[in-house]
Amino acid sequence: LLCRSLNLYEEGAGQGHEADWATAMHNYSVLLRKSDKWEAAEPICRAVIEMRQKILGPTHSQVGEAKSILAGILLKKGGNLDETETLYRDAVRLMSKLPPTQDLAFAFRGLARILKMKISWEESETMYSACLSTLETVGFKRSHPFVQVTLHEMAGLLSQRMEIDNSLMKNKRLTRYKVQSNTIIWKETEATTEDSKHKTFGSKIQA
Repeated sequence: LLCRSLNLYEEGAGQGHEADWATAMHNYSVLLRKSDKWEAAEPICRAVIEMRQKILGPTHSQVGEAKSILAGILLKKGGNLDETETLYRDAVRLMSKLPPTQDLAFAFRGLARILKMKISWEESETMYSACLSTLETVGFKRSHPFVQVTLHEMAGLLSQRMEIDNSLMKNKRLTRYKVQSNTIIWKETEATTEDSKHKTFGSKIQA
């Protein structure tokens, strides 16, 4: 039925009812996503964004919701990370204008995952924290599966970050040791050379 409705809209039958058609397209994209039909869902989501921007304006929270959904699809598909990050940032900015919602929490988590992939550790941690705070505000318990998954991802981020920080510290210590060793060797060599010069000079005088 949704497919038939969309076909009718494309044929011009939906003129004057764009908001209803945008909702129908949104519902259709949700259905496609739940069926893991990411390729089919992407153009529908892009169309929803375009329609909502035209009807509601580019700064409306529903535009942010649609951008978050598209970003999630691109993330699943392994799409362009920069575009996905931009979509999530827009979604967070637009949806943050209203009281916290579950959709805002999803956007925070999606952005956190992108930033983690781009090795932006600190900001990723901030986004995970914002996600958990939003979930708590809207009434999610710690035992909720989505909260547990988010906590698990955040723990993985902190663990990975700690390993890299430890590795960097180890490399710094090794580099510092090498520099100090080179300095010591260089000074010892210089001193030995100078001693040799003095000894040679002294022996010449005596001669």
